[in-house]
Amino acid sequence: MWFVLFLDLNNLEYYGYMPKIPKDREGCVEIYRFDVTREHWDLLLDDFIDPVCDLCDALIDIGDVDFLNADKCKKLKGWLEERLQRDVPETFKPIYEKLLEFSSRAIELNTGVEIEL
Repeated sequence: MWFVLFLDLNNLEYYGYMPKIPKDREGCVEIYRFDVTREHWDLLLDDFIDPVCDLCDALIDIGDVDFLNADKCKKLKGWLEERLQRDVPETFKPIYEKLLEFSSRAIELNTGVEIEL
C-alpha cells in the first residue's frame, strides 16, 4: 500500500486520467509506503475508503489504485483535518497524517496524489 505525491505533472505518460510513475522518480514523486493488516481492512473500509470515495468521487478499494487531482485533494484535506480532530485508530493516525501532508503539498503544487491500497 502506498501514497504517491506527484511533484510535477509535466512530461509524464498517462493511463487514462492517471499519471504513470516515471522510472526516474527523483524530483518527480515522493512515495509513502505503509501496511494495514488484513484484520483492519473492514475498519479501513468504514473509516477511510467509503467516506473518501463518496467525498472525492474516487474509486479507492483494497487492491485498487486511484489518482486524486488537486481539486479532489482540497476535499480530502478538509476531511482529513476534521477526521484527525476525532478519535483515530492508532493504526491509521500516521497514515492519515502523511496523506494530509501529501494532499496539502499537491494543492500547493497543483498536482495530485495516487492512492494504492
